Amino acid sequence: MIRTRFAPSPTGFLHIGGLKTALFAYLFAKKSDGKFILRIEDTDQNRYVEGGMEQIIWSLKWAGINYDEGPDVGGEYKPYIQSERREIYQKYINELLDKGFAYRCFCTNERLEEMRRKQEENKMPPKYDKHCLSLSKEEIDQKVANGEKYVIRMKAPDNEWIKFNDLIKGKIEFNTKELDDQVLIKSDGLPTYHFAVVVDDHLMNISHVIRADEWVSSTPKHILLYKYFDWKEPEYAHVPPILAPGGKKKLSKREGSVSVNEFVNLGYLPEGMINYLVLLGWNPGTTEEIFTMEELIEKFDLSKCQKAGAVFDIKRLEWVNGQHIRKMDTMIFRTKLMDYIIQDINKRANNESFIKFAIIEQERINKLSEYKQDFNIIYNFDESYDGELILNEKMGADKVSAELAFNESIKLIESIDFEKLNSEVIKTDNSKLIELKKSYEEFIKNKFLDLVKNLNMKNGQILWPVRYALTGTDKSPTIFELVWILGKEESVRRLNIGIKKIEVLG
Repeated sequence: MIRTRFAPSPTGFLHIGGLKTALFAYLFAKKSDGKFILRIEDTDQNRYVEGGMEQIIWSLKWAGINYDEGPDVGGEYKPYIQSERREIYQKYINELLDKGFAYRCFCTNERLEEMRRKQEENKMPPKYDKHCLSLSKEEIDQKVANGEKYVIRMKAPDNEWIKFNDLIKGKIEFNTKELDDQVLIKSDGLPTYHFAVVVDDHLMNISHVIRADEWVSSTPKHILLYKYFDWKEPEYAHVPPILAPGGKKKLSKREGSVSVNEFVNLGYLPEGMINYLVLLGWNPGTTEEIFTMEELIEKFDLSKCQKAGAVFDIKRLEWVNGQHIRKMDTMIFRTKLMDYIIQDINKRANNESFIKFAIIEQERINKLSEYKQDFNIIYNFDESYDGELILNEKMGADKVSAELAFNESIKLIESIDFEKLNSEVIKTDNSKLIELKKSYEEFIKNKFLDLVKNLNMKNGQILWPVRYALTGTDKSPTIFELVWILGKEESVRRLNIGIKKIEVLG
């Protein structure tokens, strides 16, 4: 069975690069009806952040990446938190020591720093000089008896080629001359990433290690450990990084939002984020760009992943997210929007009204945070706008035409049966709400255009003053949408405010 895993460190909010890696591992497993596992690698206590694991779990669940085994759901190979597996690692490090593939190193920090300084001066690669490899058993036993602190290092061969086939990058080879005698067990008894990851991947039957590109250089170290234990190694696939604009470096905080949490706060949907991230390194081989998670599982193929990093384009993300907003069931979108802006909901945003607001926004916004301007126009109308802006010379809207526009528009609006319009919204099937809105918008639009024609005036002379009086701004939904959502009483009230404002103009 295909078994993949995502094994992050709980160092804070999950980076979108981490979410992308988790997504690729998840899609690959699910494409083959396999299992996807979450494992928390928390052995580096210096980088541990309280609540970091919970943030990772929350982010994955928000994105719809549902793991089959993990810290909070359990599984056959628990525990799934490395710090709870210390006894397991002790058993296997003892095996390496007995086989002579690992050794104790008693070097102090001072000696290691001096060694590195000299290597730097002589322009040598920074790696351990195997000083403690030559210690006799008696010397080691004495140092241990004396209570000297030590780490356990892996013994790397002097000149051996390690070759492997990366499922994304192709054939890769390293010579062990380039490898350090890496630390496997730290002086506090906890394993390093390099040791724990191999033991855990083996014991949890991980068949494919799909991880970030930065771990390519560590792969030969891990392959050596598999060889020393005489274990079958998994297949590897290293996912290309997300690059900052310009394409020369990885995306970081300097370029703006980078954590999943930040994008959630900005109002991006999980559907949009997942869709966009998968396209940063994978191509379906067609012109298709918008996919559901189910479609991605069906189509995903590691052979179609690119080797190089992809540049993060916030505008492209917004477009993709907007497409998912438009494809969404309107009432589901309404619920997501309401949950997002719950702090702004007021008594004027009643059920019928907010459904209509959601219908309008579903066609206009690319992320939930863009709701604010239209919401304020409709529910927090600012009556203190400058009345002179009602008039517009370019539109032909002067004081006389504006007053006429208001009076005649009030008559028009009062003639509309809003009770019928509102009741239809409640009764209409979700999938037809946008279609219903368009029909009512067209109905109200035709009434206004007929009014313009009957008054023998230009569109701008009537529509500009009415729109400005309804909104107090020059950027808004159409006046036909506004009249539909505001209803009779509120539309007339705002037009009467407009009348009072132009009455005092010279």
